[in-house]
Amino acid sequence: AKSLERITPAGLPVPKAPFSYAVRAGDFVYVSGQAPINLDTNEFELGTIEHETRLVFRNIERILAACHCTLQDVV
Repeated sequence: AKSLERITPAGLPVPKAPFSYAVRAGDFVYVSGQAPINLDTNEFELGTIEHETRLVFRNIERILAACHCTLQDVV
């Protein structure tokens, strides 16, 4: 059985809920669902759909970077 590595990137707040930002399983990285949370303040940052979408993608990029991945690795 392959081991699972739960990933909380350095410099990001510990999630308020019991979840991991990402989980590595073998050669795959699974990123948890994201909400429009400012990861610098750990607070929701609501606004237009465009603003919230950019924030979510910025969060995903930060999580992937901690896993040595980019959006180009997403399938």
